Amino acid sequence: MNVDEYINSFNFLSKRNFDKEFCTQLMDLHFFHLKRSKHYKNIFENLFNKNINAENNIENIPFLPVDIFKKFELISCNRKEIFKILTSSGTTSQIPSKIFLDRFNIKNQSKALSKIFSSFTGLNRPNLLIVDTPSILSDRKQYSARTAGVIGFRSLCKKAEFALNNNFELDFIKINNFLDKCENQPFLIFGFTSIIFNYLLKEEFPLNYKNKFKNSVLLHGGGWKKLQKLSISHKDFNNLVFNKIGVEKVCNYYGMVEQTGSIFMECEKGFLHSNPLATVLARSQNDLSIISKTNKKGIAQVLSVLPTSYPGHSLLTDDIVEIKHFNNCPCGRNGIAFLIHGRISKSEIRGCSDTR
Repeated sequence: MNVDEYINSFNFLSKRNFDKEFCTQLMDLHFFHLKRSKHYKNIFENLFNKNINAENNIENIPFLPVDIFKKFELISCNRKEIFKILTSSGTTSQIPSKIFLDRFNIKNQSKALSKIFSSFTGLNRPNLLIVDTPSILSDRKQYSARTAGVIGFRSLCKKAEFALNNNFELDFIKINNFLDKCENQPFLIFGFTSIIFNYLLKEEFPLNYKNKFKNSVLLHGGGWKKLQKLSISHKDFNNLVFNKIGVEKVCNYYGMVEQTGSIFMECEKGFLHSNPLATVLARSQNDLSIISKTNKKGIAQVLSVLPTSYPGHSLLTDDIVEIKHFNNCPCGRNGIAFLIHGRISKSEIRGCSDTR
């Protein structure tokens, strides 16, 4: 297993074709988890051809339904090596997914997140304004996807400050002190989509804030279901950010607790992007066959080289994906450019940012 070497080998801004190496790495992970996870082995042997061979075609990589982590504790490392446990929010069944991480997996998640983040934002260890409350960090052994997001992006930045107090009220004293320390340097604003919408964008700010925020980048992720119910589109959200605080560069990302670190960032043209460490496929809702054409919607299968302490390298989600471009996105980046159109009808909602 040379996952860390594989991560180090890529310059995310290059035009290198990584398909063959990516597929090889995924097949190595498949056999790795077969040996170390009894649940993964049982599922694979009951659902897939035992003689499967991807042969440089990631479409043949076996996958697990993402909700399997709600029902079983899937682990590919010694339990004594578990360092962190991530949980999703079980908003319907109240049964969360549990993801078990060892130190090696956590190190590679952080390394990957740093590469993906810097390649899309152009920021290198900026100051960070977190649109959340300090109490989110109260439990350091077991934490939610929201907490994992805060910790992950905080590790990529220098100085960090929380914009909200523990009552979800804007702390203007801390915000002003933070802005003074930035001294007109670019900084990052990070939070989950509904938290930003409900507790940052509904406030009235002094007029001079637009000038103080103009050099910043706002990065947000998580479910859109609350905003969709209010008929708030991505464009509406971005316009509201600009009108309220003057931020021009707003970047959304797609990710899940089951593949922490393997985020898909939004480009300047509004498309989410694969990267050398993670990609997405579209499968038919009728028979799970691959949808190879663009502009057709299907079920999202997400694949990542990062999960080593648990078998989360290939997951069939309950999200609807639409592939828009293969290596020809108007932004100039290689790889798959896509859109996410919410959940499959009647599927269980797995919201991670809509927890308040």
